[in-house]
Amino acid sequence: MIKFSIITVCLNAGNDLLETVESTLKQSYDEFEIIVKDGFSKDCSIEKLPQNKKVCVYQEKDKSVYDAMNQAIAYATGDYCLFINAGDTLYEPSTLQLIADFIEKNPGDFYYGKSHTLSSGVMNYGPEKVTKYFCYRTTMRHQAMVIKTSYLKERGYDTQYKITADREWMVYAFVQAKMRFVRMPMVVCNYKGGGISSGEDVRQIIAEETRKINQTHFTKVEQMKFAVMHAITLPGIRSKISSNPRFKSLYYKMRYKYLSR
Repeated sequence: MIKFSIITVCLNAGNDLLETVESTLKQSYDEFEIIVKDGFSKDCSIEKLPQNKKVCVYQEKDKSVYDAMNQAIAYATGDYCLFINAGDTLYEPSTLQLIADFIEKNPGDFYYGKSHTLSSGVMNYGPEKVTKYFCYRTTMRHQAMVIKTSYLKERGYDTQYKITADREWMVYAFVQAKMRFVRMPMVVCNYKGGGISSGEDVRQIIAEETRKINQTHFTKVEQMKFAVMHAITLPGIRSKISSNPRFKSLYYKMRYKYLSR
């Protein structure tokens, strides 16, 4: 049977950590481990966790979120890893069973599904298929990715990226490592929001890191081509549409369809 490593990295996550772990323990599928990589929290959040053989807590100092994720990967014994932030949950009790059944029938290395944003109710569909243009333009919800553990152990997250190392790993996986990306039909997670990539203060960092990712993984010709493709989609108008709650969900569904071309 396929075994999953559900990884949560945290530091003083409060009751969000307990909520995530307790929710995961309700999964109907039995072959999984929960790896909690904690940076020595002082809020008693670790002490509140249920005593369960599936819950493996590792406390170790780290330099960043992605450094902590790399540390957790080293402990993973599952065939596939899912990273679920404290406060986020798997979508329903049957989620891991649905994913396992799908993987058995659809060979791949990097799977991704839908994610549900709790604050807005918006469903993030992910692209119909991953393309270079998609990788150049955007990413997908990290909590909706199911990645073969052996690849993560071979090449972890690049910690020079403070906010977008998960995006950089996705681009590397598709463009450089030529991994098999497979879209799953199910919703994988409930996304609470508020992670390190949220907030106005990090937008400049994200923009700078995105430029670096694109310069690293795409040729100059590809960058020019994709920049033109982006410009003709009228980003200013699209930004206004995407911020309207009435059209947000439909907008993202159509956006991912376009980026899959």
